[in-house]
Amino acid sequence: ALKAFEVVLLVDSNITDADFKEADKYNLYRIIQEFVNNSIKHSAGDTIECKVNKINANIIIEVKDNGVGFDLNKKSNSLGLRNIEQRARIANIQYKLASQIGTGTTLRIDVNSKLVN
Repeated sequence: ALKAFEVVLLVDSNITDADFKEADKYNLYRIIQEFVNNSIKHSAGDTIECKVNKINANIIIEVKDNGVGFDLNKKSNSLGLRNIEQRARIANIQYKLASQIGTGTTLRIDVNSKLVN
């Protein structure tokens, strides 16, 4: 059965392709893709919001769902969460995953655009 999901994308108009290191683009895409996939499969929510802001020389990407959330302290064998962690580690991308039962899950990625060559 198909399920309707609303996806909201808000991007700071000051951000350009040059704000991202070429090597990071693929990993950022795959990390966000994994979060969205997990949200669709597990959150029981109906909205995913992605905000991309530029603050000084830093790009902040925040993706959140309005789902059921989960306890981050419980040991998880989630392949999706492991994929996010592994890709972030390989690309040296800083991220924070926050979730609370009943309020959904948020992924915040800090991309230091000063490292762009």
